Amino acid sequence: MTNPAQTISVIVPCRNERDFIEPFCRSVAAQAVPDGWALEVLIADGLSDDGTRERLSAFCAQDTVT
Repeated sequence: MTNPAQTISVIVPCRNERDFIEPFCRSVAAQAVPDGWALEVLIADGLSDDGTRERLSAFCAQDTVT
């Protein structure tokens, strides 16, 4: 029996971060994690009205990592 992967969770509350959400996501995605570890990013949007959600959705749609 193999050990399940360990998970590193990045949990981010945000609101109206249109100009910063993509650079943040790119920065997190560029992180190296040890073998056997998984990285998950959870972003809780607090009803942004500046286009943050749309930019985040577009970024996620381009992400090829599952």
